[in-house]
Amino acid sequence: RPVTRNEINNDWFRYNKKEDEKAGADPGLLKDIPTEVVVVEPPIEVPPPEQPQPQPKPAPRPQPSMSLSVSVAATQNTLNWNIQNLTGYDTIAVLRSETTTDLAFPANHYGSSSPTVPFTDTAIRGDNTYYYRICSLAGGNPTYYSNVVTASVPLGGTLQLSGSYDGTQVVLQWSCQPNFDVESYAICKSQTNTQPVFPPPVGDTAWVVTYSGNTGSTTDQGVQSGSTYYYRVGILKNATAVSYSNTIIISVP
Repeated sequence: RPVTRNEINNDWFRYNKKEDEKAGADPGLLKDIPTEVVVVEPPIEVPPPEQPQPQPKPAPRPQPSMSLSVSVAATQNTLNWNIQNLTGYDTIAVLRSETTTDLAFPANHYGSSSPTVPFTDTAIRGDNTYYYRICSLAGGNPTYYSNVVTASVPLGGTLQLSGSYDGTQVVLQWSCQPNFDVESYAICKSQTNTQPVFPPPVGDTAWVVTYSGNTGSTTDQGVQSGSTYYYRVGILKNATAVSYSNTIIISVP
């Protein structure tokens, strides 16, 4: 069989090739073998370049918050607030309005210049709505506003009527607690209805007395001897009776 190149690729045949080349002879088959031992080095594996590691992002800065809440009672509105992550302010201002929810400082500033929590508002009237907001102040300028809260105050308090016949006329007197949003009073009178109302039905009478305070009085000369009359006083708002007093009975001798 033919001799392969690998079989003659050894030191002995390489020596013979050298000798033939020195003598100028044809090395024949030996010419294809390398004169020196060729060491084939395995390829050097170059590691890939190190990838830069992602740097951790700084923690986000906490956002400031200012939340406001209100609780409603018959005689007062109570504000509570919670402030988080808000710096650089001098004080808190309470804002109040009865007409708008777009409250701003200083137009709607209300109450103390340095309010504390809880803040109590007692200057309220029944059957009325109030809007509140707070803001932080720095150097007298607003820096941050809270949400707007709504306080709808129910009609409350008491309305008490008393009266008597003085021999010529009926004298009526009444008083109410300050939690009524009073525009005027309606004096209601009937001879058949034990709870007279405003506006009066046919057969009854009523008249309006201008509001001048939480107490009032009026007289009724339109009475007849031997008759009995029922009286009530009502509180009017927008020309509508929103609350009534007790009923009193006056008998004219």
